Amino acid sequence: MVSRKAWPGPAAVRRCFSMHGLAIGQVAFNHLGGSRLWEWYRDGLELLPSGTTLFAGSPAAKVNGLPFPLFPGHWLMDGQDLFQLEFFRFLHPRPALRRPDESPADLGYRRVGFHVRDFDRALSRLGALGSQPVGPVLGDAGGRRACLRDPEGNWVELMEADPLAGTAPEKAHPAVPATLRSVTVSVADLASARDAWVEGVGLEPAACGPLHQPEHEALWGLKDAACQRLVLDGGGVLLELVQYERPQGRPRPDGYRICDQGIMNIALVVRDRETFDRTFARWVERGLQPTTPTPLEAGIFRVMYFELPSGQNVELIYPRRWAFRLTGFAPARRALRRLQEESR
Repeated sequence: MVSRKAWPGPAAVRRCFSMHGLAIGQVAFNHLGGSRLWEWYRDGLELLPSGTTLFAGSPAAKVNGLPFPLFPGHWLMDGQDLFQLEFFRFLHPRPALRRPDESPADLGYRRVGFHVRDFDRALSRLGALGSQPVGPVLGDAGGRRACLRDPEGNWVELMEADPLAGTAPEKAHPAVPATLRSVTVSVADLASARDAWVEGVGLEPAACGPLHQPEHEALWGLKDAACQRLVLDGGGVLLELVQYERPQGRPRPDGYRICDQGIMNIALVVRDRETFDRTFARWVERGLQPTTPTPLEAGIFRVMYFELPSGQNVELIYPRRWAFRLTGFAPARRALRRLQEESR
């Protein structure tokens, strides 16, 4: 009998976890509801629906610290095992809008990057949904890159060449044509951010080398930018920390709350309760601040949000394997079957 305490999964699709048993398993977006953001990622990048739910009341408040929270959530999956995009629409508290003059250099989670198997097809599908490249398309055939903004203004990079080719875990659902490969965070101080994410969270510098070169800043409209970068290995997803020196990133607006419009946070996923509890204790010891002193145990998952000393919010979650279809870590069977048939 297989224990439900751990779910290593088939060797062919096993995620790469750090030495601490962690991997980036989620990127969460807050949206306003009228933009069809979830549909943009589903239809434009051909990601797989993986469920929906409603979060409310004291359990949600224990995790995010908001008063009387009420928000539906939708999930999508790319081809990776144990990875999802999460889309929240806060009905209460009401989210503040992003700055109308928001810059990619402003502090916080700024950008996601997808490797797309068919670059022209992805650009065409996203163009049909009203999104055109922000800057130039750079690179030669086979290595092109472009950056667009989704319907809520988040920057989304498309990469024709996979930055983790030959090193990433084999996909669980290889028919999915887009794979999230990077999350970029603009930070006030690269040294303190490195301490928070490496010494605190437990991620390690990536072996793949730089994710971007100076010329790539033109993709999102910062042609003359000057910055320092560090890329960390999140087990199939790269975390890029960037300190902008020109232009300098502005801090979050006064009164910012975690429900406000934009990329909210990322989640580090673990495979068993023992690793969760050990990581929770280590994070607290290293100066990460949980929303509440003890994690939420919801049966289907064990979870808590943390604030890093460098200013970012990060989630720690242990989703139980038997409940993957309740927590968005298993794609809808009909959508997966349709995509597999189309890819033959």
